[in-house]
Amino acid sequence: MSDIRTARRIARSTLAVTVAAVVLFGAFGCGDRTEPTTTTSVATAGDDKTTATTVTAVTAIASEPTFAAFAEEDLSDTWDSATASLVILAGDSIRFEGRGATVAGSRLTITSPGTYVISGVLDGGQILVESEDKGSVRLVLKGADISCSTSAPIHVLSAGKTIITLAEGTENRVSDDASGRPEEAGSDDPNAAIFSKDDLTINGSGSLTVSARYNNGIATKDDLRIAGGSITVEAANDALKGRDSIGVRAGTITVDAGGDGLQANNSDDLNKGYVSIEGGVFDIIAGSDGIQAETTLVVSGGDLSISTGGTTADDSTSAKGLKAGTGVFVTGGAFVIDSSDDAVHSDGVVKIDGGILEIASGDDGIHADKTLEINGGYITIDSGGDGLDCNGPVFMTGGTVIINGPADDRDGALDYLSEFTITGGYLVAVGSSGMAETPSETSGQHSIMVNLDQAQKAGTLIHIESTMDEDILTMAPTKQFQSVVLSSPAIEAGETYKVYLGGTSTGTVTDTVYSDGTYTPGTEYVSLTIEGMVTVVGAGGGMDRGGRPDGGGRSSGGRP
Repeated sequence: MSDIRTARRIARSTLAVTVAAVVLFGAFGCGDRTEPTTTTSVATAGDDKTTATTVTAVTAIASEPTFAAFAEEDLSDTWDSATASLVILAGDSIRFEGRGATVAGSRLTITSPGTYVISGVLDGGQILVESEDKGSVRLVLKGADISCSTSAPIHVLSAGKTIITLAEGTENRVSDDASGRPEEAGSDDPNAAIFSKDDLTINGSGSLTVSARYNNGIATKDDLRIAGGSITVEAANDALKGRDSIGVRAGTITVDAGGDGLQANNSDDLNKGYVSIEGGVFDIIAGSDGIQAETTLVVSGGDLSISTGGTTADDSTSAKGLKAGTGVFVTGGAFVIDSSDDAVHSDGVVKIDGGILEIASGDDGIHADKTLEINGGYITIDSGGDGLDCNGPVFMTGGTVIINGPADDRDGALDYLSEFTITGGYLVAVGSSGMAETPSETSGQHSIMVNLDQAQKAGTLIHIESTMDEDILTMAPTKQFQSVVLSSPAIEAGETYKVYLGGTSTGTVTDTVYSDGTYTPGTEYVSLTIEGMVTVVGAGGGMDRGGRPDGGGRSSGGRP
């Protein structure tokens, strides 16, 4: 088990420096199959439907995109108090000291760029930004509590950019409800408690609580950027919404949404509709998707806890953890995802080069319609359906993947189209035998498949060792299993390996796999000699597709 020990040590030591391990609990998957289109060089499909895309298209999507950086003023939470205007909220009235704004009853209308420091309580009033000048308007919330039932409490009609700064050490609140809203709102009616038609940035070190009982929590028609603050949003629909994009650099974000947690939904421009997360702490509970990007979702840092759908979500609701139209790219960050739908979903590609993901999924753990790449990290999967599932090719160059797959013969621990090329890393996949697959013969690393003559109970040890008594695998699967697939750099051509069932181990078990300790043999099931890149013992699997077994290979002793 030196491979597993090394992988775990590297994953954890790398995490301490760069957060570069990958941990998954759930099912990788690609979901529904696609209809035929034009045929080119890379096939993507499923059971009986085939779609194809060009290699150049896949390569283009698989390259991590770059997005506009945060401007200096987005990151700055300081202001010049000497030139700032003061806004004192007093129940149903407002006192204004400065220039660039007018007051009419309980409404403050800001007409010029500048800094406005807001404090006090406003009941049934509004802060309206309507600046024709393209300069930035900075709203400093310094102990402000603003509520409105007839419109958005903070409404930006026009401004070059609006920056909401949460003053250090202050608590701020914004709330709305539906009691004073028209039954049929017009398209121009603000549909969020904090609503902007232009770019909106939130920064600072204070706190902001948004109660959006009418519809969305914080929404903008352009870009939404968050660079700091402790932000709590409870929304009837979506919590944070930037039509063109959402970018998060820092902050603590707590979300309880009836709809999506975070959403960027511009479908008119491929360069927009994206979400980029560089840092921050997230606690997201969403009735629909946790984080949804119309085009691309990129996560390079942060600590994210996401729960979607709940136990009462119906099948018609999309309740995915991370969701994107063209690509999901994870290079860092730590994730805990509990989703009733796919945990990570892309209509294009999924590429994971780093990060820690702990996934529990009611459907697929990771869904990619085009490709899925595994380039490193430490991955564990426990799935009721397909374990690792893709409508296209799978490429594995390194890392550790441990799959406790399905017990049902209609699914398999591995399920892919065209090829599963493994050139490095450690892969073990256990589950049912009816649809079991192995990596492809075109791989650069040897694989073993053992299809047992009868299903084994959950917790039964499966042990594989070399003739030199080297422990290649000792594992106690989480549920009933009848097929075992193993690929490891330790498997060598021409060598013979013994497979045991049962027995005991004094080793340390992590993610169902034992390391160190001593294995006391149970029953020797079979011994096999490695010939070719894939050696298969026993019958299993359905139609031949890439690494689909046909009962071939060579065995000696035990069961053929």
